[in-house]
Amino acid sequence: MYCPNCGNEVTDGSVFCGKCGTSVAQSSTSASGVASERGRKDSHAPAVTAVPDSTGAAPVTQKPEKKKGGAGKLILALVVVLVLAGGGFFAYSMLGNSDDAPVPEAGPIDTDFWIGKWSGGLVSTETKQSKPQCYGGEAQDMTLDITGISGAGRVSMDATLLFHGHNPRELTADEQTVPGDSVETLTGVTATFDPSGFSTTVPMAGGEGEMEIEVRPVQGADSGIEVVVISELKFAPAITDTYLLHKQ
Repeated sequence: MYCPNCGNEVTDGSVFCGKCGTSVAQSSTSASGVASERGRKDSHAPAVTAVPDSTGAAPVTQKPEKKKGGAGKLILALVVVLVLAGGGFFAYSMLGNSDDAPVPEAGPIDTDFWIGKWSGGLVSTETKQSKPQCYGGEAQDMTLDITGISGAGRVSMDATLLFHGHNPRELTADEQTVPGDSVETLTGVTATFDPSGFSTTVPMAGGEGEMEIEVRPVQGADSGIEVVVISELKFAPAITDTYLLHKQ
């Protein structure tokens, strides 16, 4: 090593410079500490590899490559999830129920049998409770005018029939007429065929109730159509009237 004051070469382990007398022990200790610290830092540094050049030139130092792929796999997984979600939404949009979707045909429909005017009287009336009952449907025949049937099985019709606008729990005896009953004239009603006939639901004015109308053919000697009319009020048992209609 060399004296920090005059630059004279000093033997390793000396305490003072032999030329100027300056203490060199501190310089030796500092240099040793710096070298030791540098060695500790270098021990944590990534290893490097000297790759010899085939041309005989100086070796090229090659640093180890960092591992890749973690972020790429995460991005790929997110893309797959988004594609699957988008495909599910598309399938629901294309195949899900829609008001505009065509109605599947229930087989050949005998339009000559169905289209025309029908009328007939009450066959039975019932509620979920026992007697007494309201027989208001006996006062007037029901009429049904089927005006058209589309190729997709949609029925257009007009009808005149009784709606029970009362609570059957309030009856104390069988009645022919009860306040609240009304004869309704329905026009432009639509229904949809199923394999055994057709049915529809019609809301009543004021939103206090609705009528369900189910129409089925009757086979045999007394052929015609059976019409089941269910009058439903909020917070009251439904009243079911069954009519047998014949073509006019």
